[in-house]
Amino acid sequence: EVQTVGRSGSFFYKSEDSKYFIKTIPSSEYNTFTKLFPSYYQHIKKYPNSLLPRFMGVYRLKLSGASYYSSAHRDIIFVVMANLFYSEQKLEIKEKYDLKGSTIGRYVDDLTFKDLNLKRKIHLGKLKKVFIQQLSIDSEWMCSHGICDYSLLVGLHLSDKKSIQTLKESQGPKSLEKKDISYFKKDFNGIVESTHTPPQPPPLSTSNIIYGSNTEESDGDIVYYLGLIDILTTYNLKKRGENALKGMLFDRVSLILNLIFFF
Repeated sequence: EVQTVGRSGSFFYKSEDSKYFIKTIPSSEYNTFTKLFPSYYQHIKKYPNSLLPRFMGVYRLKLSGASYYSSAHRDIIFVVMANLFYSEQKLEIKEKYDLKGSTIGRYVDDLTFKDLNLKRKIHLGKLKKVFIQQLSIDSEWMCSHGICDYSLLVGLHLSDKKSIQTLKESQGPKSLEKKDISYFKKDFNGIVESTHTPPQPPPLSTSNIIYGSNTEESDGDIVYYLGLIDILTTYNLKKRGENALKGMLFDRVSLILNLIFFF
């Protein structure tokens, strides 16, 4: 079992090799998943660089012998998904950030940090524009399905240039056999911040989105792991009420997503 700071009440379990997560979900998210799956599948096929989580399956565990009126009678529903922070080299994630672009309740003391904990710039160099484009594409897809309350999960492995270079050399020819073709997973399942000019990435999709360069140069000592999480919550009546209440209690401007400050 994995300890988290989420408010969902879900339980998380990690596989022995750390490649996969099991997450319990409520029936409302199960219903969302079954409706979204055909569109989700086509989106992942069209955009191999998508930042959406990689779901392997959704399961319903029926418990036998439980009384109908007891809490144990309820089925347990869970999804199996790829671990965003997995790497064959078992790189340690020193910092984790759950980013929503909001300042309301976005500070914690430990575990996974939030928006107000982020004090550093995230340097992606020439991949910055590609990343922003893909994030926009994925956000538009989620918006078209009424999905809300999702986050950008960022993990940082901090090291020095020599250690990163040694790891790259140790990968050998097998490193070319990529199981996930996402360009954001090209280095140890993440992105190495590098001062060297990276090769031009493949098109984001068959629509051939134009790749542009960025003048920023980076320090070459960080491996970034980037992905969207919690994409099974829709903007339902409960969320409408929550949004209205926050609008009365807090400045709405502070709720607007503005990732440009982070990158």
